[in-house]
Amino acid sequence: MLRSLIHHIVAIPFVYNCAQFVLGGRIMQKKFEDLCDGLQFGDGWVLDYAGGTGRSRPFLDKAKRYLLMDIDMVKIEGYKTKFDQDYACLCDVTAPPIQSNSADIIFARNLLHHLTTEQMDEMFEAIPRLLKSNGTLVITEPLANSSRWIGRLLWRYDRGDYPKTIDMILERIKRSHTISHIEECTVLHDYLIVVAKPNLRI
Repeated sequence: MLRSLIHHIVAIPFVYNCAQFVLGGRIMQKKFEDLCDGLQFGDGWVLDYAGGTGRSRPFLDKAKRYLLMDIDMVKIEGYKTKFDQDYACLCDVTAPPIQSNSADIIFARNLLHHLTTEQMDEMFEAIPRLLKSNGTLVITEPLANSSRWIGRLLWRYDRGDYPKTIDMILERIKRSHTISHIEECTVLHDYLIVVAKPNLRI
């Protein structure tokens, strides 16, 4: 009952943004901003998986073609009130309706804990088709860590039902990508930041 009520309240765009801020969003946003400064933006798509209300958009002004994707229409509507000239798509990241070899960068921020293991595998299997050969995959994700009481408490009320360990995530990335940057940090959650490039296609 309480968990369902919290989920309903957090789905409101303004509350969602405030929750992101309180749970370390400001610190992670700064890390994300610094990371974006070093990325190469071309003429292809910049895909923002589960982009929510557009928290990544202010740091991607170099993107020539930006597409936010989410399965929550309320969040997309909140995003469009701020960025009405941008594209947004109500779709599933396991099968995005995007042309092959058309994305310069794919961002998946705080997404994986909303996916089952099977859905996560499908997402990672689809990414190499979408990315250009010189494209970039960026993952940021809160990690499952049963040793920290604050982490256990946060996961109890989080909307994501499938927290992932660092080993689960890295193993799947390495199946089709080479990792160029990896970072772990702790705010309230433990977080993982990964930047990776597609493996050479034969």
